[in-house]
Amino acid sequence: MDDQKPIIRFAHNSAPQGASSAHIVYEVNPPVFTIRKVPSTQQTAQLDAAAVKVVASRIERFQSFLARAKQAAGIPLQHKVKIFRQLDPTKISGDMPDIAQPGIPSPPTSRNPSPSPSTSKLIIENSVFAKWTEGTNFESIDGHDHTANDKYNGKLNLETLGLISNQVLILEEQQRAQSLLQMWLRKATRTIPSCLKQRVPVNAPALLPQLPSRVDVSVKMAEPVVLLV
Repeated sequence: MDDQKPIIRFAHNSAPQGASSAHIVYEVNPPVFTIRKVPSTQQTAQLDAAAVKVVASRIERFQSFLARAKQAAGIPLQHKVKIFRQLDPTKISGDMPDIAQPGIPSPPTSRNPSPSPSTSKLIIENSVFAKWTEGTNFESIDGHDHTANDKYNGKLNLETLGLISNQVLILEEQQRAQSLLQMWLRKATRTIPSCLKQRVPVNAPALLPQLPSRVDVSVKMAEPVVLLV
């Protein structure tokens, strides 16, 4: 039917490098990532928008996946992001209670540390994200954003980073101007002599010598001198 989409399966060669024959493996259950973002500027038009979903292969290169995730979330490739995995605080600390009846064995509980993606919105406001705690509400992903670097040729894939199951990822958009200013201030602080780091008095301009508002630069010609021999 027209309203149905075909089922697409990822397949990759799991044979070791140099093997004489290929060993093709299909990913029956590829991970589905729910993408949220912390924008650098306020975006009122997307406050009620739902989080986007991106399907990926476990062996997909991380930079390729990140570029697709940024595009789906409406983040330009030129804007660097930090990547976090969102956690559910109720599933982080402590073990799940044992509610099974005595004498009836129960299988181990499979727990997904991310919250339910069905209730997730696309945007996390900066004021909200600033109150979250790392290790309780989110944790960092080791991968870095090189999507705007055409010369980057890294081969890091999702499986190496542990991105192999359904989870919620947060892309924190970095403020480029603020980052450059902070970097410049750090460099300037290291180069300024300690004697100049003293606090400048408020009336410092009054201590400077007053210069005339107009300087007369005209040159008076000397009168001719007559020598008698």
